[in-house]
Amino acid sequence: MTHFLLNIVSANLYLILLFILRRLLDKQLSPIYQGKYWNLAGLTVFFFIPNQLLTGFKDLIYYRMQSVMPGRALPTSLHLDNAQSFMGETASGWMNDNALPANDFGSIFLWSMAAVWSIGVVIFLVRAIYSYSKFRKMIRAAVQVDDQRVQKQLAKAENCLGYSRKGLVLLQSDGIDSPATFGVFPPTIILPNNFIAKALNEQLFFILLHELVHQRNRDTVQNNLLFGLSILNWFNPVSYLIVKQARSDREISCDQSVMRLLNEEDVFFYGTTLLDYAQKNQNSYLLGFSGKRKELTRRIECISSFQPSANKKLAAKFMAVIALVVGIFLIVPQARTDETDQFSRQEPLVEQKSDPLFDQNENNSLVIYDESKDRYLTYNQAAGHKRYSPDSTYKIWSALFALDAQKIDRANNVRAWDGTDYPIDSWNHDQNLQTALTNSTNWYFQQLDSELGKTKLKENFRSINYGNMNLLGGIDNYWLESSLKISPFEQVDLFRKLLEGKLSFSTDNVAFVKEAIHLQTQPEYRLYGKTGTGNSVTTSTGWFLGSMETNKGNYYFACHLQGAKATGSAAAEKTLAILKELEIY
Repeated sequence: MTHFLLNIVSANLYLILLFILRRLLDKQLSPIYQGKYWNLAGLTVFFFIPNQLLTGFKDLIYYRMQSVMPGRALPTSLHLDNAQSFMGETASGWMNDNALPANDFGSIFLWSMAAVWSIGVVIFLVRAIYSYSKFRKMIRAAVQVDDQRVQKQLAKAENCLGYSRKGLVLLQSDGIDSPATFGVFPPTIILPNNFIAKALNEQLFFILLHELVHQRNRDTVQNNLLFGLSILNWFNPVSYLIVKQARSDREISCDQSVMRLLNEEDVFFYGTTLLDYAQKNQNSYLLGFSGKRKELTRRIECISSFQPSANKKLAAKFMAVIALVVGIFLIVPQARTDETDQFSRQEPLVEQKSDPLFDQNENNSLVIYDESKDRYLTYNQAAGHKRYSPDSTYKIWSALFALDAQKIDRANNVRAWDGTDYPIDSWNHDQNLQTALTNSTNWYFQQLDSELGKTKLKENFRSINYGNMNLLGGIDNYWLESSLKISPFEQVDLFRKLLEGKLSFSTDNVAFVKEAIHLQTQPEYRLYGKTGTGNSVTTSTGWFLGSMETNKGNYYFACHLQGAKATGSAAAEKTLAILKELEIY
């Protein structure tokens, strides 16, 4: 639901920009292409269709834009990890959780907005269904036109246009005041009762030619699309302005197409025909031959000033407009759906386990790799393949990136506190790498990342194949419930490769960071790990990533919890409890 609501916002932002651009281009956009312009509203559909190629291209654009923007992004909200005393010799000290609790207001607000939006859609949809039922009733009462004079003028119009619609239906009804067209299957032109007897042959020809152009341009499809968008975006007044503007633009585009087929004298008579049958159709499903007084005045002005122009020149200008609109579409942000990893193809052996905490929440998972038996033990395997923000578990990699780039070294890694008063007291003083990892000090690693820069960070993520490698969330925030995501399976695989020396990091640097996340030593085992806690607008997240060296062999694990009470310490407690059940811990 969150993704859908965010994409509703994105779709409306795109429609607003589309409308503004149309008004700005009022004089530059050729009248013949004004109606076709609104076909670009159809791009809103892609906000709701997952498309890896499209989102990947958007990612590239955002990444390049952020790379050239000056200044350093500031965090818009504070995400706190549990600041724990990791260096104790017992399990009782380092799991104290100091994270700020997640605020349920965001979740309540989102669901309230979803409820309001849904109620509005239902109301407008019921209105549309009622209107459509009345429209269908009128159509069922209409009679088919079999007048030979009309058929002859229709054939003449089809020949002039070089276009005919198979299955075209001609109807007449007393439910309308002006000729109109509607439908796709079948295409239909409907004429007012008594119209045929009164209209001259030339008027019949002009009217039928006009309606055929509507059918050729698939204007009924565009009309239905915009009508549907106005229902989905009932809260946005711009959506109604778009429907109104598009109706006027379609008629002018249609007029221009008709006049290009006529000689100068016929253009004059076409304008008089338009004036003779200037009535407004009340039904939204009809594309009328004429319209409101203001719209009619605009059409007459366009007819009176009509000057044929070179098609190639006009088409080239319109293609430039399309390119501009597509560019606008690509820079409008789009919410991502849940991501999954590609790790399933590489699993040597997986044994699925059961536990209520993981069985009853689709986002909770625990993945354990048993090195001696080359197997995975998984609790909720499906969630183990979903990608989530790594939160403070990422700090292991941030430290290694900085050491590798010599931004810090093992002997000199102190960073000065800038005086900002943070809610976690242990953050409010100078930090070295060990204390920064122990206290999970955000500002320390944000400084390191800022000095490395996104280009270097992107290279580092690619070199180790870290999750989705998406850094769009801003230099301070991308790993904090933002764009960077990784699955528990990927966490375990990468951490195992790191400690086994299979990545390109210095052995000494790896040993240095490993010692900084050393949690416990007992005769039977040595425990290493890093927790992570994240608070988003809808939920809280808890991670525990680590390893255990035992007399039976080495184990690597990643636990991910999500929910109102999820924290890094909760993930650590659950992981250790299960390791104890398995007689590992």
